[in-house]
Amino acid sequence: MIFHPFIAKKALRYTQQALHVCDSLKKDSLLDGDENGGQLDAFRHCYWMALLGQHIRPAKAYKLGLAHEKGNREQFEKGQLEEGALPDSMSSVMDVVNNQLGIQLALANRGSKAPLSNADLILFIQHKILKGEMRILLKDEQGRFLTCEGEPIDLSVYKGKWNVPKCLVKSNAKGF
Repeated sequence: MIFHPFIAKKALRYTQQALHVCDSLKKDSLLDGDENGGQLDAFRHCYWMALLGQHIRPAKAYKLGLAHEKGNREQFEKGQLEEGALPDSMSSVMDVVNNQLGIQLALANRGSKAPLSNADLILFIQHKILKGEMRILLKDEQGRFLTCEGEPIDLSVYKGKWNVPKCLVKSNAKGF
């Protein structure tokens, strides 16, 4: 980004917009409001990439998303939190999948004769989440992460470990 200050400035503006929209959606009951592995987390990544992909080249937006996930690994190694939790491997996989869906939306929207407005983009992504077309991490009713076998994960056992056996599921999946 140092070599592309105009792109960096645009990226910052649209990143702030994505965070602002997600903040307002926390109060909305349509999505689950879960910023750490839930529907709101999936929305944030997809919307962020869709915005960036519409306003800077989609390939550059995707690279920025990958750099963000690489940064999450570095945050993990330093013990720094992201959205109130320590990043891990499956959270990053979830983010990359949802980032890719956002880039696909950006490409479709850029090539459209009638591109979606920002409000329509938000509704479209919410609809995709509710249809199960994005990915979230499986949790139980108490908000504990689950394995794909439905077993609660004791995160204290995985303290300091990047690989946690969280389960990636469709964004409309309900926990056990």
